[in-house]
Formats: sequence, structure tokens, C-alpha cells
Amino acid sequence: MDHLMPIAPEHLSLGSQITAVEREIRLRGTVYPRQIAAGKMRRQTAHIEVALMHAVLASLRELQQLRRQPQPTLNDDQGYIERSAAP
Repeated sequence: MDHLMPIAPEHLSLGSQITAVEREIRLRGTVYPRQIAAGKMRRQTAHIEVALMHAVLASLRELQQLRRQPQPTLNDDQGYIERSAAP
């Protein structure tokens, strides 16, 4: 993949990262059974790798939810108050 132009991670949205992980999980669901059948991968390894990707997906979705929640901000007169989530 040296021929591909690198993109800085901060330019990749959380939504596009989630989509990429979902795509990777589907891909592994297709590729890994063939790898196992061909004797190139152990079934346990495949299960662990897929479970890891599901954990990554859950983490990204949790982060996405946290970013959507209103964040507290400091108000000099009244202490912490809620403000609306960023668009």
C-alpha cells in the first residue's frame, strides 16, 4: 500500500471509521472461513480476531455516543451548566 497517499487520522471522521470497521468485520466473515478450510488459520484465531474487531466497533460507537451528549461547561456565576452538543 505504499502507493496510496497517506491521510492523517484526524481527517478521518468517526462515522467513516465505524463504517470501515463494519466493512472489515463483513470481510473477515467471508475470508476467515476459507482460510480455516484451507488450513491457513486456526478457528480459535479467527474467532479472537473477529471478537477484537467487534470490540473496536463497540468502542467507536460508544465514543460516538459520548460525543453526541451535552458536555458540561463552566459558568462563572453558577458553576457547571449543560450546553447543547456540538453539531
